[in-house]
Amino acid sequence: MLLHELFHGPPAWRQHGGSITASNCPSGGARLEVVPNGADLATLPEPAPVAADAAPALVMVCRLVPVKNIPLVLEALRLVRPRVPRLTLTLMGDGPEREALTARAEALGGAEAGRFLGMVERPWSHLPPGGVFVQSSDSEGLSVSLIEAMAMGCRVVATAVGQTATFVDGAPGVRQVPPREVPPMAAALGAMAGMDPGEARPQGAAHPA
Repeated sequence: MLLHELFHGPPAWRQHGGSITASNCPSGGARLEVVPNGADLATLPEPAPVAADAAPALVMVCRLVPVKNIPLVLEALRLVRPRVPRLTLTLMGDGPEREALTARAEALGGAEAGRFLGMVERPWSHLPPGGVFVQSSDSEGLSVSLIEAMAMGCRVVATAVGQTATFVDGAPGVRQVPPREVPPMAAALGAMAGMDPGEARPQGAAHPA
């Protein structure tokens, strides 16, 4: 089956994950195995130790497009920062919404409410030790950046959508929240920001003993 046929064809066989068989697909009912994303964890460095006085830090790695719903995190951050004033957010990635998101972040709380780094060649090199990786997508497959962040020892707050929900289910240091809802996102970010940075840290994911 051609990928164009899969993603632009009849909704009956436009599905995500698992095996797809369709008797009415243009390629005659061929079987398609969907292989989730993966990451070469052997190329990642050892997770850095967490400083006892480390400021709570949020980080996002994604395209700056509507489906990533970055305003959800900015609004949640607006609710959390009065209680955790040292909390910062760093965003890596670019896209058509960058200018609007930058203006919105500044209106919500200045530069610390959203620091935009643009495209970064090795995002994991900018992940803060003991930081919190945030994924706020309305729809998502399985993000390589999420895999790398967990391997580097970051805790995670993610919307429970797509393959992400299955991948992180039950993992230590992970909180899943409903998509498009500010209060649960704010509660999860606040809880993570108030935790000891080393608590429930998924260390060793990249370099198992």
